[in-house]
Amino acid sequence: MSISVFTVLGRVAYSAGGELRVDWGPKIQAIAGALLIQVGRPISRTQLAEWAWRDDEKLPVNLPQYIRTTLEYRL
Repeated sequence: MSISVFTVLGRVAYSAGGELRVDWGPKIQAIAGALLIQVGRPISRTQLAEWAWRDDEKLPVNLPQYIRTTLEYRL
């Protein structure tokens, strides 16, 4: 699938096959949104976690792997 357009105002969405889609979970939307508004600038795992997980939520055991595999699967 080739993705050419993302939107970050409102729900984070992507264009696939000419159709705007939002069919990913809220955590991945938050991570993708954080990455998209930081294009060209590094963002730490801690910052990504702050965007996607509330203080009372448990982080995945292996956060880097979760982010990498989930984004690769979705994108």
